[in-house]
Amino acid sequence: MNAGAVFIGIDAGTTAIKASLYDQGLAEIGSVSAKTELYNPGKGMSEIDMCGLWDSLCGILQKLKAAHGELWPRLRGIGISGQGDGLWAIDRNGKPARPRAIIWNDTRSRDLGIEETPGLEDLLRKEWANNIYTGSMPALQKWSKINERDTYDRIYRSLHCKDWLNFNLTGEAVSDFSDITCSSGMSLKTLQYIPELFRLLDIEEMLPVMPRGVEPGDIIGRVSRSAAETTGLPEGTDVIAGSIDCSAVSIGTDFYNRGEGCTIIGTALINEVCLGPDEVNPGDLRGFLLYHVVKGRYIKMMGTKSGTSSVDYLTNLLCPGEELEKLDAEIEKLPVGSNGLVFHPYLYGERAPFNNPYAFSSMFGIRNGHSRYELVRAAYEGLAMSFYDCYQSLPKIEMLYLTGGASGSPVVCQMYCDVIGLPVRRQTNRELGTLGIAKMLLVTLGYAGSYEDIRGDSFMEYEPDMDRHRQYRELYEKFVAYRNSMEPYWLPDSGR
Repeated sequence: MNAGAVFIGIDAGTTAIKASLYDQGLAEIGSVSAKTELYNPGKGMSEIDMCGLWDSLCGILQKLKAAHGELWPRLRGIGISGQGDGLWAIDRNGKPARPRAIIWNDTRSRDLGIEETPGLEDLLRKEWANNIYTGSMPALQKWSKINERDTYDRIYRSLHCKDWLNFNLTGEAVSDFSDITCSSGMSLKTLQYIPELFRLLDIEEMLPVMPRGVEPGDIIGRVSRSAAETTGLPEGTDVIAGSIDCSAVSIGTDFYNRGEGCTIIGTALINEVCLGPDEVNPGDLRGFLLYHVVKGRYIKMMGTKSGTSSVDYLTNLLCPGEELEKLDAEIEKLPVGSNGLVFHPYLYGERAPFNNPYAFSSMFGIRNGHSRYELVRAAYEGLAMSFYDCYQSLPKIEMLYLTGGASGSPVVCQMYCDVIGLPVRRQTNRELGTLGIAKMLLVTLGYAGSYEDIRGDSFMEYEPDMDRHRQYRELYEKFVAYRNSMEPYWLPDSGR
């Protein structure tokens, strides 16, 4: 370990929150995580207890200190990446405006018809802004105005996940451009909020409560005395704004050059291409256009509603408790196409590369001779088809980075490599969100001159089998044909 400063990167994801301690050479010294409890109080509803998440962060930071307290005097900075969108609102007293945040994969607002608002699409194109979907902050603000007026009237600041945690650390209620421009009513062209959008959605009251926007690497404050007491962090430690999780992962993966793609195979399936300003097409409202941590770069992203959760659903039903290594070994024995099975991974509706909150999952081709492992492989392949589907709607790339929990499987990495038919790299560091934050801290605090100076060099590399790529192309054609046949049945009253 290099002597000198140390840094803490935090990743507040949907299923877990992690804190990792890094030295100046970006070697991970230690990491602690805790599971995030999700609440589903009603149809299409998905929530996280705001105070519970803060308590979890305090707990893992205290454990990190207990393991590495001798390094605490050398701690120079802290930053957080977090799940995007949702509604993490606070009142004038700095308390949650409702006990539980409504998070990004919530669909309670789907019957509001926001996408049909007259003039909205033209405004979004004009302002380089993203579509408002069911889990977007403005959609949830509108739902709150209609269904929880007391909550709506209490909102003093409308924050994102990481902003809520930063507020508890520093007392500063701000957000960064990567989070706000995702789909929270800010123009990517001007980096200003769009008053007309709030007027069109009849939520003008929310415009004054939106947080001030800053650069992801900006120092927004320092750890307060009260936060130091509950977290164990040194009082006065610098805290940067941080970023939405996929932007932090992009830096952790060294994904910031044109012509590169990056896919995060996690709770959501995030598919990204790096663009320069001259490559931006503001008329294309599919997916999202994100603000990159690296200035002068944008991320065109197709983020699906279902990621590994769709695979886990079938795996837990068919092979409960089975080790992942055993599952990988079994599905690797099976042919492309799972002997005639096709699976659509739309457990929570879909938002990329198409937007339909009523989409549902389907399994086609089941016969009485199919084994449980063939069904599981079909789930793996269905998610890989969704991945390929997204890249058909993104600018062309020459090389792909893979990350996320499922990328730890060589079987999964080779499958995605064969599906897309391009060279694939997976960085050996598994905690790329916290690593990305650590890199931001080094650059912001002057320990590195640029991100180019701290590029990683430890990758697993995969080359595509082009014969299997051809087979996957044929499977993709069936995947799309079956989906098209089902689309007329995706209706508001279909399913649960």
